[in-house]
Amino acid sequence: MINLDWNKINNDRDFQRLVNDLFAFETNNPSFLSSNPDSGKDGGWDGRLEEGPYMGIYGIWCFQAKWTKHNLDKAYKQLYKELKKELKKARENNVQHLLFATNADLRIGINDHIGKLEKLNKDKEYVENLFIWPRSNLDSKIKQYLFLMYSYFDYPQEPMFVPSYTFAKSEQLLEGIFIGREDLLNKFDDFIGDNNSNILILHSGGGNGKTHFIIEAGKRINYSQKNSWFCRPGIRDINEAINELDHNKDAIIFLDDAERYIEETKKLISHTKTFSPGRLKLILSCRSSGKDIVQNLIDLQRIGKPHTLELPILSMDKLVKVLNYTTYPKTIKKPDRIVKELNGNLFLIVTIGKILKGGADIDPEYIKKNIKNNLEHEAINSLGGLLVERDIKRLLRELSVIVPFLKIKSNRVIEKLSSILEIDVDILDEAIDRLIETKILRTIGTSVRFNPDMKGDIYLSVELDQKKGKELVNNIFENWLSLYPKQIVSNLAAASRHCETNTASEVVKELVKKWIKDVPQTSESLKSRRLELITPIAFLAPEEMIDFSYAYIDSSPKGLSLH
Repeated sequence: MINLDWNKINNDRDFQRLVNDLFAFETNNPSFLSSNPDSGKDGGWDGRLEEGPYMGIYGIWCFQAKWTKHNLDKAYKQLYKELKKELKKARENNVQHLLFATNADLRIGINDHIGKLEKLNKDKEYVENLFIWPRSNLDSKIKQYLFLMYSYFDYPQEPMFVPSYTFAKSEQLLEGIFIGREDLLNKFDDFIGDNNSNILILHSGGGNGKTHFIIEAGKRINYSQKNSWFCRPGIRDINEAINELDHNKDAIIFLDDAERYIEETKKLISHTKTFSPGRLKLILSCRSSGKDIVQNLIDLQRIGKPHTLELPILSMDKLVKVLNYTTYPKTIKKPDRIVKELNGNLFLIVTIGKILKGGADIDPEYIKKNIKNNLEHEAINSLGGLLVERDIKRLLRELSVIVPFLKIKSNRVIEKLSSILEIDVDILDEAIDRLIETKILRTIGTSVRFNPDMKGDIYLSVELDQKKGKELVNNIFENWLSLYPKQIVSNLAAASRHCETNTASEVVKELVKKWIKDVPQTSESLKSRRLELITPIAFLAPEEMIDFSYAYIDSSPKGLSLH
């Protein structure tokens, strides 16, 4: 039997946080609001539920947390005075139901501590319902939730399953407005109410908001009817963790990025058949590139046909609204241009919005590596069985160098790419087709680009930041400069603006110095071409560019135009 050490809750702030976390989960309702225990003012409430229900009772709820160092009679005397104040505030704030929680041990009975406190609301003078929860009530509730015992009472086992609001704390870049997908939430509700299927596959392209969506979906589930949990893979054995759940109540488990966690996904699928006497429903969210992986895991266990739900890209006006919300109170000029350049990628729109707002907690290096890793993960899912992982990463790197390019037969660019990677042209064509099909790349006319362009720029920038970044730039110039000059320097310039190192700058400086040295043997037409070529990346070698310009002017009998 687990015994909670209440000595660890030794101040009012920790107690208020504990009670807020408990009731945030108990209510599992987006209208539940908790006040900040460090603010000094709570506006008459510690936790407030505007819409209900809780314990089957609708209306406005107020949750008050009162910590005391006393127990029994001494605690009763203190809490009696506190409760009188709270009842008056509850009436002033139009609260209908007040739950008064305390860490104190109190005697239960009509003529004892709890009964006497309840009589303060005789004839419903202040609120329609008054509930007094002493330590014993809180203790029994908290023991149901390992994440509360772990967070507040040093329980040794970190929980694998947590409620939506706890899971959301690890996805803070997703905080913000939720719009434009209310109809899909209704379809999610239809799945929850459907007795013919236990599994839903939710999929979208990378950065399209699937994690934000499932968090919002999780908030809609009424805890009084079903448990709602978000799985955090890798913390412990999933079989042990799921056996600790209450099997007498129906449960809904969300697993994000299901295609990444094959073992957890397989075991959760299996538990939809064995979770008894309650029923387990499973929401598996994944990128579109990994949808077939998840579907195959379901087929192998002969579960039956799952529901599927795809998240489409939001409309332009809704994406602009998201960007404006993210940057508020700062006003962004022409937000539609930013949204268009990011091709509707919700993750990038929110991220860029927070950066434009001046978010001090935004780590650009983390964001860049996250985008690169996710891009590689999607590509590996998409091209598995066609190319090995090493070649997939090399392909992404080269694509980030040469986009946009024309996807046509007998294409010199594809042939060159085939030669560099030592991959057959037909296999390369199929690989690019798959990347387009899974929305990692996109086509505009016959031109192939990353989806959105910024992902390719960031991918290349992270590659340039590696130890072999200088070697990479040299290879880029050697392989592509003569064949595809404008795209190469354009992509290098775009990637360099995201770089943390000076590798690209060092290579460009060396190139410009070489061109200056070659001036006496350089024709006038080649001078003009090189000047045009180097202009987009001139910022990487400013001093050398000045020398370069004057060297060309001085060597030209008529004076070389720099326009």
